Amino acid sequence: VTAGGLPERLFEAEGQMADDLTATLTRAAALRSAERGVLEQVVPHPPSDDDLVGWFRLAEQLGKLSEELAAARLRPASVTRVAAERGVDLGLSEARWEALGELDAGYRQALGRPDRQTARQQAIEQQRCRCDRAVVLVGLVDLSPQLAGMLGQLDDVTPLVPAPDTHAEGFDALGGLVVDYWQEQSAEIVDLRFVDQPRDQAVELVRVLAALPESTSAEDVTVGLGDEEAAGSLGRAIALAGTPARAAAGSSVLRSAPVVLLETLGRYAAQQRFADLAALVR
Repeated sequence: VTAGGLPERLFEAEGQMADDLTATLTRAAALRSAERGVLEQVVPHPPSDDDLVGWFRLAEQLGKLSEELAAARLRPASVTRVAAERGVDLGLSEARWEALGELDAGYRQALGRPDRQTARQQAIEQQRCRCDRAVVLVGLVDLSPQLAGMLGQLDDVTPLVPAPDTHAEGFDALGGLVVDYWQEQSAEIVDLRFVDQPRDQAVELVRVLAALPESTSAEDVTVGLGDEEAAGSLGRAIALAGTPARAAAGSSVLRSAPVVLLETLGRYAAQQRFADLAALVR
């Protein structure tokens, strides 16, 4: 199983757990009925009341934020407290985090039962994580605190780490990276190049790929990115150069042709605007 699918195999939820679609729809409804002043602290221009797609997308975005915080065993309402404890000045964003905490509380009250992330956190806090099989972790060097908290309650966990024994001190008992160790290590860089702007990065990448031997196949080349936002422009540059490219993370279904078509149809049907008709024709 993947790291994302492992947690639900390590505990049994107490009571009925809300599925992801129910959670998103409930969050969208809670956002729609939230106090306008609180909502505008997070989104200066909230969707109109009849923009159901807009509310759904906003709910998805806040749900993703909640998931990222939950992976670190945090909630939106706890961000300001943790920041204060660690001496981090949130500045102008403090009010926004407080509003996010209030919106999250409204969503949880409307849901009335635990969602996936809440159920996981409850299992960790109540020491309910169990597994009747051996768990083998393959190449997971960046475990979230949430998953690490679950695995720490198990008796038989074996991490497999793709590294030589000389770097054994660089990994913890679950195969996670020991940051302090790696900060002291040097990395051999064979060919280091600098460019001026993001678009120049794509040009330089194509130039590097063009210099590879003709016998090189697409399966032999991996392009690692420090910023996933660059994936689109780099992928297009590689494709325009005549080489197949595929993003390892895949593509969002929201960007697929059927969803874009239905979205455009929905906007035109709801508002009958010329701009929406033009988009539909295109």
